[in-house]
Amino acid sequence: MNKIKIISSFLALTMTLSACSEKSEMTAGCFNFSTPVINSNSSDLEYIPVSHQTSDDVGSSSQKSETQTSKNEEVSSAPSKEASKTPSENSTQQAPSKTASKKTDSSQKPQKNSSEENKSNTSKENSSDKTSQETSSPNKDSSSEKNETQSEEPMDKPTENPVKSEPISSEIQQNSSYDSTDYNTTIPKGEIKAVWISYLDLNTILKGKSEGEFRSNIKYAFSNIVNMGLNTVIVQVRPFSDALYYSDIFPMSHIVTGTEGVDAGFDPLQIMIDYAHNYGLRLEAWINPYRIRNSGTKAEISADNPMYKIANKNNDHVFKYSGGISYNPASEEARQLIVDGVAEIVRKYPVDGIHFDDYFYPTTESSIDAKSYNEYQSNGGKLSLADFRRENVNILVRKVYSTIKSINPKVTFGISPQGNMDINYNSQYIDVEKWLSTPGYVDYICPQLYYGFDNKQCPFKETLERWNNMIRTDGVDLYVGIASYKIGTEDKWAGEKGKNEWINCDNMMKKMVLNGRQCSNYRGFFLFRYDSLFNPSANLKNHVAQEISNLKSIIQH
Repeated sequence: MNKIKIISSFLALTMTLSACSEKSEMTAGCFNFSTPVINSNSSDLEYIPVSHQTSDDVGSSSQKSETQTSKNEEVSSAPSKEASKTPSENSTQQAPSKTASKKTDSSQKPQKNSSEENKSNTSKENSSDKTSQETSSPNKDSSSEKNETQSEEPMDKPTENPVKSEPISSEIQQNSSYDSTDYNTTIPKGEIKAVWISYLDLNTILKGKSEGEFRSNIKYAFSNIVNMGLNTVIVQVRPFSDALYYSDIFPMSHIVTGTEGVDAGFDPLQIMIDYAHNYGLRLEAWINPYRIRNSGTKAEISADNPMYKIANKNNDHVFKYSGGISYNPASEEARQLIVDGVAEIVRKYPVDGIHFDDYFYPTTESSIDAKSYNEYQSNGGKLSLADFRRENVNILVRKVYSTIKSINPKVTFGISPQGNMDINYNSQYIDVEKWLSTPGYVDYICPQLYYGFDNKQCPFKETLERWNNMIRTDGVDLYVGIASYKIGTEDKWAGEKGKNEWINCDNMMKKMVLNGRQCSNYRGFFLFRYDSLFNPSANLKNHVAQEISNLKSIIQH
């Protein structure tokens, strides 16, 4: 009898503890960590109002204001159904050849920069790309195709757990917040789990590196991505009217060698495609269509940049704004140049998709395209300046979509605009609602939903639902753009209630994906960006590691 009583008491105690645990899990999953608060000026990527980059480009894209968020805080998109195809299905095209023979890697460890260089890169990124969305408003030398010899180096499979992370502190473990909301956890077939690799990330991985060093670095990066459970990389291949590949149209980017127009002796895009597909990753080529330079990019423009072919003092095909330079969306010559550049990539490289970010009109100033608009009116045009600008962007998007499908229907085309619809429509002059209700524009939309759940202006869940409901045509998927760069930092644009949400919670990415899965058009998520996840500052490592661990619990099978 005593044994029975003891057992009964034990069972009762167990049930009580279980009930308490359940109850605690149902409460809001936010706790105060020991992680120090980081000044948002140094932790948030600055996004320039023109696109998904930083002050340099990605750095500049972070600088965008929340009211005009670019690729960061307000948008989410889903891959098209074609996106769920395996890399092999999209790899039927012939890769370009190149003259320089490839070097073999002697090591799989990435080449490290000096601590000073790393700090410099981090500072640049934080001040430009993501931040611009929150704080700003839309404000190669290859004339002949290179012959490429195939490398004899074996394509290694990703190493297990290549990222060395600090052990999670006991305090964060104890305060780990798990949201137990009754989500519909049905995972969509072919869910896209992507990470953006911006030119800021490539500044460390690629710039100034030998072919062997770059191969080692990119293999290491892709190993990290695969081991996290992701299946897609969105790699920036044309940040500034240039190319991270061999092109007959655009000069080799300064992101490759440090000087625009200088041949590195190897083809970065082809190498990334080879490794990505070998690791089972999809690869989409990320392009900034209009941007030539932003205020944070000081690299000299090479003489063979196509900008010079269409710009002269008698037209406004190219214009300057606030320290930046852009192609004019109203220019037919500029539009054709962009379309030809996309066609070149799709014909020469087995990419799985073409991706545009949120850099469209960089400013609302009426002077930038006054000549074009006056000419339009002289020819009988009746649209207002704002509608004229929106239609200019619509024309480009339609042409890019139709061009891609005419070359390879399996290649997807998607755009990641800012999450704030008012900014999109009235500051960047993009009619996203039209794209999502009319066939022939995009396969997917990935709004940069860089907001927390308590964001004052654009709370995540409500903004996500609005984007989902805007899709009213078949064949357009929704992907959710998530601000991984905000983990552990103050969200200065979120309002008093939401400013510490990324500091006090360790499962933001997980909750955002679970919310996405409840939307009828959801097909995946994109994380901004690589360094924010795999090279965070020392004081954020534990917090980032816990966020990744929580996300992996729902995406790895």
